[in-house]
Amino acid sequence: MPDANTQLREYSREYGKKKSEFGTDYRKNNGKGDNSIAILIAGKRFADVRRSAVPHLYSLLKKNADKISQFGQQSYPVLSYDSVNKQLSNSPALSSTLNKYSDSPKPFDKENKPSKILDILGSLFPNGADYKGEKIHPCIVSYDGGRTQTDFYGSKFKHPRGLQELVEQNNKDGVGGLSKTGLAYCGKGEECYDCIDCKAHQEEIRNSLAGITSDKGTDDGVRLMHVKNLISTLNSWASHQDSRGGDKETQSDPSYEACYPQHQTLATNLRIIADEFHNALDSDYKTSNGTGGGKHRDIIYGDNKVGY
Repeated sequence: MPDANTQLREYSREYGKKKSEFGTDYRKNNGKGDNSIAILIAGKRFADVRRSAVPHLYSLLKKNADKISQFGQQSYPVLSYDSVNKQLSNSPALSSTLNKYSDSPKPFDKENKPSKILDILGSLFPNGADYKGEKIHPCIVSYDGGRTQTDFYGSKFKHPRGLQELVEQNNKDGVGGLSKTGLAYCGKGEECYDCIDCKAHQEEIRNSLAGITSDKGTDDGVRLMHVKNLISTLNSWASHQDSRGGDKETQSDPSYEACYPQHQTLATNLRIIADEFHNALDSDYKTSNGTGGGKHRDIIYGDNKVGY
């Protein structure tokens, strides 16, 4: 069986290949189709490649593999997984957070439907939906409500504890988190009926959960990479949700007027979940003297130039 460094190099090559080849099929299929609807969908996907968050997502995943390979166990502990007790070694906070948000390990099938948010997010519309006879992958949103991150940080008050304050406030108001019934595909946005970004992020959520909870001991050396990938994917997906009426390029776009609140609700909660995993990872690393948890930082927002 390959050792951890070999596995990490293979993952790095895979993510690099995904980044370099992203959009190839969409470019090839642009203008092609058996009917006008198929041609319309193909053209939309080709146009969406230009502003997609997916290439940067693959950069983040490649970074995670490269950093662990570069700095090794001293900075990035080897983690085993007890599938019976659902515990990651020397990582009680991380294990608790994983169990809070995920049913894994479990198959994504009709007989054993997921009940926790990460599994639901990863499996929602895995085979797409039908649009006038054509297969599409709609943008995913949340109708759960609650105060959004944009509104929270836009207030005049300082928030030294960050997103945790928002979580506590929403919980107090009885509108915290995401629900199974609140998650749905976007049926209001003119540009949201098909989304190459949501499809790719869902796939990486599934891959991350499967990697974290793998029952193979030979995967212990890459298990932390999958935890880091989960955090990266959640934050990247939130960034994509911002592009549906919540960033400089789209904030005045009428295409998202009807669905912007639902995108912001999902973006906020994706960041909250990522923040919880990040804090758990950091806490376990400190309390275990570097034998559990790990380190993580992404290059996504603002002037942040360092990722690890």
